[in-house]
Amino acid sequence: MVGMKNSQRAITVLTVHRIGGDMTNIPPEFLDNLSEMEDTQDFEPDVFDAAMEAEDVTRFEGEHGLDSLNKLASMLGYNQEPFYRGSPLENMLRDNSGMIEAMFTWVRENLSQDQIELLEAYVPEDDPDEDG
Repeated sequence: MVGMKNSQRAITVLTVHRIGGDMTNIPPEFLDNLSEMEDTQDFEPDVFDAAMEAEDVTRFEGEHGLDSLNKLASMLGYNQEPFYRGSPLENMLRDNSGMIEAMFTWVRENLSQDQIELLEAYVPEDDPDEDG
């Protein structure tokens, strides 16, 4: 766990605990607040998933995958230059949807607070009138 941010450590500890993994190598200081972390983590909405769903960024194969990856980059504030179509990288990504899915997973697991705030702008607010 050396080199991880505290938030990444907390998520890692919580995940290991939830799946029933081996907790013997977890430093004791990360176990002190485990029950408190569990209480708060269950009620936190997943901003990344909600933003992707709201913007219909859900497909990874072929051209759809490239469009999804381009949309994700734009949502995270990378708007300086358009994605270069026709490059060897683009062709490789188009032919290997698992690579695009892995990139989404990596981004989801490594979001900074600034990126979470950018994604929150894409999540629709709950309409209290719809509950009734």
